[in-house]
This record gives sequence, structure tokens and C-alpha cells, in this order.
Amino acid sequence: MGKKDKEKSDVIEVMLDHVFTDRKNDPLYESSVEVEEINRVARMRAQGFGWQAIAEEMNASPVKEEAIPELTLRVVCAVELERDDMDERGKSKLTPEKKIRRTHLATRIMNAGDSIRMTNSDKQLIMDLIAKYRSSRITTQSWAILDPVAFENIIEKTDAVIDKAPEAPECPEAPK
Repeated sequence: MGKKDKEKSDVIEVMLDHVFTDRKNDPLYESSVEVEEINRVARMRAQGFGWQAIAEEMNASPVKEEAIPELTLRVVCAVELERDDMDERGKSKLTPEKKIRRTHLATRIMNAGDSIRMTNSDKQLIMDLIAKYRSSRITTQSWAILDPVAFENIIEKTDAVIDKAPEAPECPEAPK
């Protein structure tokens, strides 16, 4: 296999518009609610509302779920690529080259149509970032889309361990 053939086989197509159903357990959802609340306060201040009126309005009508955009694989990928890993002193662990590469990929993802072509190394970077920063449910759904073969291998290994385990004794009934 020549270098050109290897490069072709190293490129995959990823569908980006999967909508996650369990977004309330994801930190991005909580951040979106907070941003919407901040935007509401800013709009009300610009209209001349006082702080007391704003507090009363915010308590009377919290942010509605419809105001928060859907959480898609596209958004999760882009947000995680834009995340800057910091050390304990608050300094970035990423080199400028890595920052540029991640930002470029995040921009390509956000500007792509229904799907995007990317290298396996880009896909693996995204999978690692999602696994590091996202909930188990978002990680599971993302990996099933980004790498269905690896996802199925993990499921098969898990099922094999469970299938080999000895039969568990029945649980005693709880006292009444």
C-alpha cells in the first residue's frame, strides 16, 4: 500500500447532526442555561430595569428549555476541541501548534454540512476529549457514531465478562 492509499484509508466520514437526548445531565446544557440567564439580565438592564425588577422577573419566569439550542455531536466536538487543558498554575498545556490545529478542526466541523471528512487521528483526539470531559451517556453516544467498530468491541467485551460470570445468588427478600 503506497503513501497515497494509506492517506485515503486514514480519512473517515463522520455524521455531525446526531441530537443527544440526555442533555440535562451534560455540563454544556448547564452552561447554556447560565449564558441565557446572563443574556436576559443584560437585555433587561439595557431596557432600564432595576436589579430588584430583574430578580423578580428571573424568579417568576426561569429560562425555558426551548430557549436552549439542541446539543448535537457537531457542538460537542467543537466545544471539546476549543477547550484549553490547563495545568495546576492555570497555564495552557497546549502548544500554539496544537491550539491552531484544534481551532481549525473545530471551525471545519461547525462549518461542515451534514458530515465531515477527517483523519483517524483527529477522530481519536475528539473521542479522547469527549471521554475526558463529558458524561458517560454523551461519551457512549458519541463513540457509537465516531467509531462504531471500537464501540461494538467494548460492548462485546463487557457482555463476554458478564456471560462468563457465575450465576449470582438470589437476593433475599427485604424484611417487612
